[in-house]
Amino acid sequence: MAAQGLAAEVAGNLLAVALGFYVVAGVAVLHSLCAGLAAKRFLLVVLYGALLVVPHVLAPVALAGLADVWLDLRRWGRSAGA
Repeated sequence: MAAQGLAAEVAGNLLAVALGFYVVAGVAVLHSLCAGLAAKRFLLVVLYGALLVVPHVLAPVALAGLADVWLDLRRWGRSAGA
């Protein structure tokens, strides 16, 4: 029984680290998508404010970072900004 508890704890810690990496990637995706917009500064301030105040925002941002691995979402930001 102790091995399952240890395995669950290690898995939870690894998940937390992976979530952090995907949140950083998701923020990069959102920066890329906002690059060509006129209200870029305002949208990024809202994004960072929401990340600091509302912890539920972390999940969709991390999903955007995870989706970028397969869908190359930053390419859409580059083509829109060009």
